[in-house]
Amino acid sequence: MLDILQLFGDALGLRTNVQKSNGLPIQCSEDTITIQEHLLCQLTDFPCKYLGAPLSLRKLTKQQVQPIIDCIADRLPGWKADLLTKAGRKILVQFVLTSMLVYLAMAMDLPQWALKAIDKIRTGFLWRGRRDAKGGHCLLAWPRLFGYQNLETL
Repeated sequence: MLDILQLFGDALGLRTNVQKSNGLPIQCSEDTITIQEHLLCQLTDFPCKYLGAPLSLRKLTKQQVQPIIDCIADRLPGWKADLLTKAGRKILVQFVLTSMLVYLAMAMDLPQWALKAIDKIRTGFLWRGRRDAKGGHCLLAWPRLFGYQNLETL
């Protein structure tokens, strides 16, 4: 395995730091795990985080999905929505918040309640510059604004 990692690194001009790496055995018993002896890396279990996305062998629980929603909502205060026009907020919603969600959705199956919560964050930021907005503040329907109903149709 070390030789394969070395060849991969040589082809891409990268070096693998095995001491900073983790091994994640899937469906292995304690007796069959010998990777740690050969690679000198730490073994960890699922669920884990990879490139910021939680990975699990089973469906993620609500406690594991909630930090994702909070992470998306935590972006909003730094954008100073009061200083942006609605067009500027639309660009942030369309290209930053949605791309964050697409990145996460490629790695996991988000439940419907999470998609609705993220959609609510997006609409609230667009119309009010905050995390949430009531229906009376929405000035245009989602299909007219982005060309689709909501995140569930992506």
